[in-house]
Amino acid sequence: MDLGDIADEPLYQSSISRLNAIDILEPLILESLAKHNVEDIFQKGQAMRIPLARVPTMDELFSVDQFEYRQAFCDISDGTETFRAPSTPFRLFKTPPNLGGQVTMLGGSDDMWTSPSDGNGEVKDLSERNEDKIPYCEEISKTPLEGIIIIDLSMGWAGPVATKNAADLGATVIKVEGCVRFDWFRSWEATQEWIDNNGAEKALNFVHFNRNKLGVTIEYEKKAGYELLVRLLKEADAVLENYSGGVMSKLNLGYHQLVEINPELVVVSLPAFGSTGPWAKFRAYGSTAEQAAGLPHLLGDKHQSPTMQHVAFGDAIAAVNGTAALLTALYHKSHTGKGQFVDLSHAECILPHSLLGILHYSVDGIVLKRSGNIHPDYLVFGVFPCKGDENWILIQIVNDVEESVINNVPPLRKLYDKYSAELFSGLHNEINACVGEWTKCKDAKLLMNELQDLGVTAAVLNDGDGLLNDPHLVARGYMQLLERPFVGTQIHPSPPWRVGESPIPVRHSAPTMGQHNDFVFKEMLGLSAADYSSLERDGIIGTKPRLA
Repeated sequence: MDLGDIADEPLYQSSISRLNAIDILEPLILESLAKHNVEDIFQKGQAMRIPLARVPTMDELFSVDQFEYRQAFCDISDGTETFRAPSTPFRLFKTPPNLGGQVTMLGGSDDMWTSPSDGNGEVKDLSERNEDKIPYCEEISKTPLEGIIIIDLSMGWAGPVATKNAADLGATVIKVEGCVRFDWFRSWEATQEWIDNNGAEKALNFVHFNRNKLGVTIEYEKKAGYELLVRLLKEADAVLENYSGGVMSKLNLGYHQLVEINPELVVVSLPAFGSTGPWAKFRAYGSTAEQAAGLPHLLGDKHQSPTMQHVAFGDAIAAVNGTAALLTALYHKSHTGKGQFVDLSHAECILPHSLLGILHYSVDGIVLKRSGNIHPDYLVFGVFPCKGDENWILIQIVNDVEESVINNVPPLRKLYDKYSAELFSGLHNEINACVGEWTKCKDAKLLMNELQDLGVTAAVLNDGDGLLNDPHLVARGYMQLLERPFVGTQIHPSPPWRVGESPIPVRHSAPTMGQHNDFVFKEMLGLSAADYSSLERDGIIGTKPRLA
């Protein structure tokens, strides 16, 4: 960046200090960036292990070398037309996906759901015929992964949420971290004062992403710690990690090394760009993956620069796909007894969210422009202010709106009477302005219910308090309260799936550091008291963070 003259300034030595000085630093950074080619910055930054990504436009996505190498896009045929669309973002190496194919024609699978004529010329419905074979909710296990042991070597958001989902489903998930190299969601920048004040146990994002897990500490970069981890891996069904590419092999934990330890292991890897290709060892966070997938080019107003979600969107999406990847491999293993390597790319998980822009370019050769909240299929598509401070409502009304809706939404009735029906759907700016004037005098929740009664998609934008007291979530028992040391009672959202009317219980809160060392190492692995004490004495295991 050519900013070496300020690199050692005491003011800028922590992330919080740098953020507080954004008005000083950002102009300097932008001035420096403007002197460099984007590809050079990307490659040089990654060579320095800095999580950077260039943001490809929709017409550039197909020629990104990493995506080409990994076949991130495949050919799809629809009748006589062929176009390109995202492939599956995770790959099972022993049972690879079928890439591409034909779009199913309307009614093309009807014969799967119907049986031959009953003799009277009537076709029988298979769902009725097999009704006695469909289990009732009470017969479905609330803990379908009970008995499955998963070693969680992941940190942060994506990996821990994937394993949290498995733990919610009943798996025994053992989270492994070190007292020196602990989960960074406990803290980015540890200090002795933070350690003395038990700061490692007060990070609420860590608490929420690691519930229902057992927690152990192992310094497995040391020989004794590595040997202890090996003993644990021998008892496991699966292991999941989200290190940067190449790190696991350096730790002697690459897939080829893990299968020597346990040939039947399912190993799920969640690097930012996948484990193969020219970017395999590049670093990234969830927001970096979002940029690399080109999504910011589709977000925001046409007068703005490409816009980020700014919530590490890539992590959340990778977590969902990571859960699917893990379950798919475990399902295969349950039928064959064989484990395998599963490779997931955060960036490729984002590509389906750029699908509108991808298909416009692939099918029609059009690079979609950013259009804010204007949507071609919707007459009204936006978030509007309501009565009070920071009260907002989302409203979506399709173009072919029914007359009853127009009659009951005054601004639409007014504009419809003013303009012809042909011109009506093109007045997005005027419609949004009129709808906004109308909503700002309305109570958000009452208006939501009124619009829902008309069949209009509408939802209030809840803040934290609104979520906790949302009548629908309260009626479903969505929030569960659990006690945890150092932070007291904490609210946990229920798993989003349920067997019957009641939510699946959250069994226990996230583990404190090393909370289950004794149980896992002595009871599960059969470690002697003397060996356990030796590991404690040598700093291989422990219950408090340490500075490196």
